[in-house]
Formats: sequence, structure tokens, C-alpha cells
Amino acid sequence: ALDADPHNPDILRGLLETALQLGEVAPVLEKLSLAVSQVPQDADLRELLGRAFLAVNDPDSALGHFEIVLSEDNTRVDNIIMVSRALLDAGDPDRAAQSLEPIVPLLIGRRETERLVEAFYLILDQNPAHAPSLRKLADIFAAVNEEAKYLNTLDRLVDCYAAGSEPAEALPYLERILECNPDSTAHLTAAVHGGFPG
Repeated sequence: ALDADPHNPDILRGLLETALQLGEVAPVLEKLSLAVSQVPQDADLRELLGRAFLAVNDPDSALGHFEIVLSEDNTRVDNIIMVSRALLDAGDPDRAAQSLEPIVPLLIGRRETERLVEAFYLILDQNPAHAPSLRKLADIFAAVNEEAKYLNTLDRLVDCYAAGSEPAEALPYLERILECNPDSTAHLTAAVHGGFPG
């Protein structure tokens, strides 16, 4: 069937699923690569190729293909979340957070931030003081007017920086907290004296 229609996404999807079960993805990866090179505008084929790259532990190649798919169909955000999880599983929280960047404005714009927030929380579950994830969560919560979560995340950022080697980096986040909550005695004291709330 594939010989008759080498670009058929349904046939290639079936081949990939079988290959994943058997643990022999390389031959299907070659077929998908060839198909995408011949029909580069086919988002379904490119998405399958990205998934094949993920299956052979090549999240960088997968991300490249998924970003192209996303540029053609901005509803396909789950692919990017899968790459983030793969990078996190590989022990790279910085790149896991960075890989989510393309979908942040999309999901904020749609007010569909639940999956995005879950992806950042997953990073924080393994790396509680991961400042890039905390900063991005603060931005997300600010954008969707979730003030309690925003303030909680800012608090975590202050603690993160206060415990680190450059506590002065906490000051902009203290200022944001005070903008929202000017009566916070602990934060006001910290801002004035350069100390930090415990």
C-alpha cells in the first residue's frame, strides 16, 4: 500500500505505531523523512516525522518539525508540550522551559493556559527553584488576571533569588508584589532593608 501511495499519512501513521510497538523506528523514520522532503507542505506527514524523531530521542529535530507544523496550524500545541516533557526527562529543565516559548502567546491569547501551566509545573516538580519557569508562570498568570497565583509565583521567585548567589535579583519581583499588595509588611520591610521575607 505504501508503494502505491508513499505520502499517505494514514498508512505512515500505522507504520509508525507498529514501529513504536516493535521498538524499530529507524526504517519508518527514513520513509517519513523522504515523504516530507517530497511533500514539505504536508503538516500531517511532518507531525509524524516529528513524533518519529521523538521516539529515537532526538527532541531537537522533533521540535524543528513541530514548530513548522505549528506555524501552519496553531492548534497543534500538544506536540510542543511533548518535546518539553522529553527534554525534561533527559534532564534539561532549561531547554524544556525554552521549548514551550512558541506556544505561550498562542495559549494566552486563547485563554487556554491550563496545559501550558501544567507543563511549567511539571518542570518545577523536578526543579522547584527553576527561575525561568517561575518567571514565565508569573507572566502567564499576570496576562490572564489570576492575581493570587501571580503573587504566589512572585513569592516563589523572591525566595528562589534570595536563596541564591545574587539576592538583589529578587528586588524587581518584590516591587511587583508591592504594586499589587502595598500593605505587605514583610515584603515592604525586605524592599527597604534589602532583606527578604522568610
